[in-house]
Amino acid sequence: MRITLLACLTFLTLQFPISSLAYDFPQRPNWLLMGLEIGTINKTSVIAPEIENSGFEIGFKGVWSHYFESLITDVGFGWRSDKMSSNGIDVLTRAFVADLGLRYRLTESLSLGPSAYLLFGQDVSFSDIGTNSDDKSFAALIGLRAMYDLPLRNSKGLATHLLRFGLQYNTDLNIENRKITTLQFLLEFGWPLGNPPPPPQKPIKKIAPPKTTVQTVARKKKKPLRVNLMNAGVRFASGSAELIGRSKEIIQSMAQVLAKYQNQWATLIVEGHTDKAGSYRRNIKLSRERAQEVRDTLIAYGLEEHRISAVGYGPDQPIDNSETPIAYARNRRVELKIVGTNATRKFVNELKAAIRRQE
Repeated sequence: MRITLLACLTFLTLQFPISSLAYDFPQRPNWLLMGLEIGTINKTSVIAPEIENSGFEIGFKGVWSHYFESLITDVGFGWRSDKMSSNGIDVLTRAFVADLGLRYRLTESLSLGPSAYLLFGQDVSFSDIGTNSDDKSFAALIGLRAMYDLPLRNSKGLATHLLRFGLQYNTDLNIENRKITTLQFLLEFGWPLGNPPPPPQKPIKKIAPPKTTVQTVARKKKKPLRVNLMNAGVRFASGSAELIGRSKEIIQSMAQVLAKYQNQWATLIVEGHTDKAGSYRRNIKLSRERAQEVRDTLIAYGLEEHRISAVGYGPDQPIDNSETPIAYARNRRVELKIVGTNATRKFVNELKAAIRRQE
């Protein structure tokens, strides 16, 4: 019955949607944490239910956690002590612990899922007298664990430490003649494992270099042309990569001019940028999606796919470092970087005119 109840609760947790990613997944998915657990423990005799012991439990452990996109796995090892008393009889248990957990991420910080405790010690049958015939050196408990995570971030928005706390309910699986239940408060603090995340993603496609001629060498030395699509009137839905309003018409007009003068530029890079509000990982993802959407639209309007790439920098390249709403709005942008250009004045003027016609 207890196993069935825990299975049902775990299944229900999988029905909640995950809201967003946390702790810079997948750049820093592995964490090492040190933990403290403290709580209450209760023992009831199966043979004589009226005989009941209760007390407290305390333990220490080290935990390795891996963060997937929607799941978290925990593997921990530690030590715990339980003390119960009733009618002048003490029950004292000390044991080494192996802790296993699998939790589903309900939100960015809240997770819930099943856990298993494996106890190894001189007497983990929780008997009243340590020399009882039913003493055993191994016991298993299962339960349900809820955790809330608080990442501690640096000035760049990258998580450098992790504080998490939660509650856990356990009940025994293999202890004869007794029913053991515990309710624990968990507190853990940890650090990321591995090297810092790599710099922002490079363009998603490598462009073959043009043939080595005197003309191409001259092109490489010229400063790339830049077009701020937000200033040109291109708009996205809030928190989304969906183009809205007349955005596609503006991009189409620019694509026509770029196709007409395709011999005056080598490659085109679509760069996505965001402000620094909110999750760093979410901002990187959103900037990439918006840049990719513009790239796909340009290709749909006739530009050659191998000459266009997209990259998202998130909040890493602001054009205004002020802490104001106006500065945040300026930093939320998508830019076209026209590389290897040998642009004539006529090309530049027609590109500007194409934008103005859509305003």
